[in-house]
Amino acid sequence: MNHEKDSLKNALAAQLAGLEIPPYNGYAARLTALNTLSKENNSIAIASWFILLLFIALECAPVLVKWLSSPGAYDYALFSKVNAARNTFVKEELHARQAWENEKQFVTETGVHRATEAIKTEKSLIEAKFKKKLSDTSRSSGSWNEQVLD
Repeated sequence: MNHEKDSLKNALAAQLAGLEIPPYNGYAARLTALNTLSKENNSIAIASWFILLLFIALECAPVLVKWLSSPGAYDYALFSKVNAARNTFVKEELHARQAWENEKQFVTETGVHRATEAIKTEKSLIEAKFKKKLSDTSRSSGSWNEQVLD
């Protein structure tokens, strides 16, 4: 029985030796190894967390320093540039709004003027037609009177 066991072990070892195992030495392998080590050894887990927190602190340091420091020359220069840009934008917006108001007023006034002129022209045409009809009527009524009297 031992002889069968040994022969099976040898056959299994020969088959395993024939298999090609891809290299497992990338970043994922390193993280897996670190995870395995940190589960087994508490000091490695603490060191891993410390390194993680150190990198986070290094990434946040410039923001924290800027937030905690008082404004400097750069901040004042930046503030003046932003204010100048804002003022320019406000002036341009006011100018555009004033131009739009002027155009609206111009269109309104010219429209009123055109309507008034059209009404005057129409009124003068109606008056001319009325006077012509009145004169035609007075001429024809005079001839009618003469015809009746004759």
